[in-house]
Amino acid sequence: MSSSASIPRHVANKDPLSFYSLRHEAIEYAQEYSGEIWTDYNAHDPGVTILEQLCYGLTELNYQTDFSAEDLLAQVDGSLNYKQLALALPEQVLPARACTIEDYQQLLLDSIDEVDRVWISPVSSGYIGLYNIELQLTPLMQQKCLSRPSLANKIIDKASHIYSKNRNLAEDVAKIEIVNDKGYQLIADIHLVDHCDAEYVLAQIYSVCHRWVMGELKIESYEEQLNAGRSLEQILTGPIALHGRYRLDTLDGNQAQRTLASLYSELRSIEEIEVIDQLALVDVGDSAPAEQSIAQVIRDKTWLQMPGVEEELRVNLKQHHQSINVHFETFTTHLEHSQFKQYSMRHTRQEISSLYQVTRGHFRQTQDYQSIQQHFPSSYNLSANGIGAFSAIKDKANANQLRGYLLVFEQLMANFSKNIGSIKSLFSIDQSCNSSYQFYTLDSHEFHGIEYIYPAKEQQKFDAILAEFDHFHDRKGRVLDYLLALYGEELDQSILRQFNFYDSPNALEAQVLESKYHYLNDVVAMGRDRGGAFDYRCYRTFDSNIGGFQHRLSYHLGMPINRWPYTSLVKREPLEIVSDSEFERVNYPLHNQVILNDAMEKQLLSIPLIKTEEAVDRHKVSKMALQLQPLQQGVIGESFFKKGVDINNYKLIKRDRTSVYDLYLTEQKRRDLTAEQLQDSVQPIFIGTSSNTNKVNRLANILCEHLAYLNRSCEGVYVVEHLLLRPMTMSAADKCESQEDSISCQISIIFPGFTARCADLGYRQRALNVVQQQCPAHIYAECFWLDFGQLCEFEQYYMLWLELRRDAYQPTDECQRSAEALLNLLQAYRDNGSE
Repeated sequence: MSSSASIPRHVANKDPLSFYSLRHEAIEYAQEYSGEIWTDYNAHDPGVTILEQLCYGLTELNYQTDFSAEDLLAQVDGSLNYKQLALALPEQVLPARACTIEDYQQLLLDSIDEVDRVWISPVSSGYIGLYNIELQLTPLMQQKCLSRPSLANKIIDKASHIYSKNRNLAEDVAKIEIVNDKGYQLIADIHLVDHCDAEYVLAQIYSVCHRWVMGELKIESYEEQLNAGRSLEQILTGPIALHGRYRLDTLDGNQAQRTLASLYSELRSIEEIEVIDQLALVDVGDSAPAEQSIAQVIRDKTWLQMPGVEEELRVNLKQHHQSINVHFETFTTHLEHSQFKQYSMRHTRQEISSLYQVTRGHFRQTQDYQSIQQHFPSSYNLSANGIGAFSAIKDKANANQLRGYLLVFEQLMANFSKNIGSIKSLFSIDQSCNSSYQFYTLDSHEFHGIEYIYPAKEQQKFDAILAEFDHFHDRKGRVLDYLLALYGEELDQSILRQFNFYDSPNALEAQVLESKYHYLNDVVAMGRDRGGAFDYRCYRTFDSNIGGFQHRLSYHLGMPINRWPYTSLVKREPLEIVSDSEFERVNYPLHNQVILNDAMEKQLLSIPLIKTEEAVDRHKVSKMALQLQPLQQGVIGESFFKKGVDINNYKLIKRDRTSVYDLYLTEQKRRDLTAEQLQDSVQPIFIGTSSNTNKVNRLANILCEHLAYLNRSCEGVYVVEHLLLRPMTMSAADKCESQEDSISCQISIIFPGFTARCADLGYRQRALNVVQQQCPAHIYAECFWLDFGQLCEFEQYYMLWLELRRDAYQPTDECQRSAEALLNLLQAYRDNGSE
């Protein structure tokens, strides 16, 4: 029996966050908690109306939570600000740094149009990490270099710059040279078929011979690789290439022994050739020998001369045993066209952006909240027009009471909506963002009568309340850790927190965030260039060209990238950091004026920490500091320099029967220290006198902050690669006989040992652990901690060597002497125990 036709009953949405589910759950709660008082749950009931409006508002918030990540991060035009979001495009994150010989061949071929082939080989004897580079020029450039030999030197210098820019730590090029081979010229008697273009065939013959002699250099465009089924990750493997991927495997034929027999077979593949009577390759400038054998072996790394003038053309074409008069200009036109087709890819820049579609989103306006009160029936008097001016007082009171009741729910929903909209700034490296929670302040257009409910100065009060619950530095730090983890990176900031000598707790947390911001800004380079070295052929600045390894090491050590040389700011004060004994000797007459005895130590008064938001005028502060009694001689003791960064080491003492206060730098409770601690503690240093405690307190805070600034400015690392300092004239045998190899795979890392943080033994041990973790496994790193005088001496030698080294890829004699002096200086530090 067939069932009767009927309209199916309406089935409510099973989604727990749908309007029907929320309304059903709200009614159940109302029945549970107020069933005896509230019994009417029909649509006309005011309580049900309010519930339905709240459920409607919640469904809107649920709708916003379903937005895709692209939509939440999109700008008004739908695009994503990848840089600010700490996201990288494929062409930025997928290519790797050149690591293998093939990678460097790709780089050189892609960057130097005048070069046809590149051979790179490690130096078989001598220092490890040295390579020889051989360049083979294009036929056209071969001809130009014959008339202008200086062009060859320019090409060698260009290759040196490219290698130096992309080299890795403890690696260098020993020699770059252009293959100096005589080259071959083609001699042949060839019969052609009837009705063919002799000039075109002759151009084909030379093109085939050129590819056979030198090997065929094939370049695959990105489109060809994509059509071959390669993924984007496979296409962008290795260093980035501007013109495509070079097929280096097609050059392997140059490594095998080749004879004229194989060239004969190649030429026979040209359809227009009927018979080859004679075929020979002879050195350029030589005449053909009496007898030529097809078993003749062809040299490797050679080249084929292309006829530049008609006299150099030694290929005789025949038809019906009669020589053909070849029109030379027509032949050269065909030949140039053939060469252009071969080399055209080397002049065509490939656009990586055509390989993929950049992710876009749909901008969602979530931060403009629309009050649910606008959707209530007009009889509730909650609309934008509000209640009439002539309405009863009771009606006005009821409307205001309902608004106040609804505000609790409205505020939560408005805050939620604003937090959804702030995801774009929270998950970014936007440093203007200073809160992880958002509070939406309603106005009278969105919520009629809100000015009567909110307290006075509502924004200020709401910000203060939010600050109690918003642990911004912690929450933002965890967000930045997540962004770092997307790249497989982690920036451990415990070294900053454990060895904090310069900042207040809040300033320290701000510095931790700032460090992560900067690290994320360069996160791709941090991972890609972690074993990279600096470019010694380019001018080296304080914030660029410092080498990927040194850049990464500085961040993990908690050291900023300061201006070179690191001692320059202290010298410009001008100040000189000397030993404590020297400082006492210089200031001995001044210290006799006021002596801090044991009785006075018991009455020491602490200096309060004074926070100031004003920008510091360094010139005025430096001038003021040099006027202080212990610094008037232009010197400062190591202990004063290190301990003066802590405000707790500044003490006041009131003179008996006067209103005068003396300011000292000393460590409190020195009488409780052990003999060893007492030896390392600060001897009381008299700084100045004043009858105004506010003035002297401010002076102590300014001096403390200024010394912290100078300490921080001196902190940084130098990475010295021993291979770059190698003797150029010493043979490998002499090197092995004279001394142990202290050049290959070794670097020296120079630290300042006189700052508050770097003088701490715990920090030094942590720094050594970080160096071991970040240094490539095949490289031995030796660390040196230098005092101020030693660091000044090192910087003088090092800066001179840098300036001399960048002039040419082969260092001059003066540069060699500078390198030797630098090596001797490092050996002296090693002998003196500065490690």
